[in-house]
Amino acid sequence: CADIIQKGSDLTIITIGNSVYKGLCLSEKLKLDGISCEIVNSRFLKPLDEKALLKGIQKNKKFIVIEDGTIVGGLCSAVKELMLQNYLCDVQASFYAYPDHFIEHGSVSELEKKYKQDVDSIYKDIKKKFFK
Repeated sequence: CADIIQKGSDLTIITIGNSVYKGLCLSEKLKLDGISCEIVNSRFLKPLDEKALLKGIQKNKKFIVIEDGTIVGGLCSAVKELMLQNYLCDVQASFYAYPDHFIEHGSVSELEKKYKQDVDSIYKDIKKKFFK
């Protein structure tokens, strides 16, 4: 079962594993701009709690997915499939994960910055895409 960690009315953040903390930090940063975030911890990739994720997506019509895996074959892919299966075309979405290719070695913070997966990069992207 997915957990709703925080209720919000402007943006839903769907996340899993280590990225839950990143979602919380992002939410705090957006809160300073008056943006209220709902945070959904998927908890499991399989079985995916489709009902909880759909509820979070449809509630705010704007959502993001954050995971610390690659963009293909993880939570991002599962949520995209869920969108297609439920004909969700009236929502705005953005997906944050590592590209599906070789990732060189480095510290987590170095790699997050390089691939724009750090809180500041995601924040800037969200502001540009959703809250101009």
